[in-house]
Amino acid sequence: MINVLAFSLGRLGGCVVYATNIINNFSQPHTAIVSRYCNENVPCAAVQVPTFRSMISFVFSTLFYLPMLTLWLLPSLLRHRVYYFPYYHPWNPWFIACGKLLGKASVVTVHDAVFHPGEGTAIEQWLMDASVKWAAKIIVLSMPVEVQLRQRIDSKLKIHVIPHGLIVPDGLICKPRQWQAKPNIAFLGRVNAYKGVQLLVDAVAGLDDSEFDQLLIAGRHSVDIDYSGIPDQKKQIIDRWLEDGEIAAFANQCHILALPYIEASQSGVATIAIAANIPVIATRVGALPDQLKGGAIYCDATVDGVRAALCELIHSDLRYQECVSALINEQMELSWAQIAAQVEFVLCN
Repeated sequence: MINVLAFSLGRLGGCVVYATNIINNFSQPHTAIVSRYCNENVPCAAVQVPTFRSMISFVFSTLFYLPMLTLWLLPSLLRHRVYYFPYYHPWNPWFIACGKLLGKASVVTVHDAVFHPGEGTAIEQWLMDASVKWAAKIIVLSMPVEVQLRQRIDSKLKIHVIPHGLIVPDGLICKPRQWQAKPNIAFLGRVNAYKGVQLLVDAVAGLDDSEFDQLLIAGRHSVDIDYSGIPDQKKQIIDRWLEDGEIAAFANQCHILALPYIEASQSGVATIAIAANIPVIATRVGALPDQLKGGAIYCDATVDGVRAALCELIHSDLRYQECVSALINEQMELSWAQIAAQVEFVLCN
């Protein structure tokens, strides 16, 4: 038996959901340190601590509060044998360094080897790289991230590839989808420059009105998107953070889920598609083909490529049902219990 101290210090987003699902399925004794300001579900029996909610509070909390928090957590830091960091947080390197001083091993999960354009600063990239260099072992969610880490940091890193488990928001309908002659097409998640939402919008604008019912774009926008090419009655645009129930409701409405990413490592939204048996159109970037396998139609990150992939699902009942069948097969390997067991094996050996 080995005691694990898990740090989930983020406030919201898919990485926090990932961490909670992993930690809740641990069989080994463990303690979870989580942010008091977390807006997602937190692990069972978690210890909630103040973190920060803005850049100003980050500077103050890091300089003055973090050392005091460390002293308060010292009994836990001493009692546990392994520290686990399921995603990047600016405070991770501090606790990894504390662990090294105390003779404790740290295991870090890296979702992206490099921040996506517009997402992270040079300082944050340095902090993430430091977490990787100082950790005893690294977990990545896909082979492309492993390759990037070995090329960027050290070819001798101890890296384990463990895929992302299925995200199943409350209320998500998980029965096989049926082909529709006029489908609802959806993009779910943050609208960032690298996610190619403008490609999707322009591709859908080139479809005939008879080929789709509605385009749904739901998620907080960090870039401006030109939606003028699609009539108001054929689009639904939601520009804000989504609650779990909303994500489920939007996913339940759609017949085709779009991942037109310009670049990506992997996608948490892809796991929702797998769980809900929603056929996907996806670009050939990162680990998306490894995640979705036969559950998607793949295309180049161009307007014509995205439109052609959409048309393949819109006009072929057979192709649509082939994707549904492939997604059902994928579900068997991605339960959180199995994923957590693989993570525990890395932590304990």
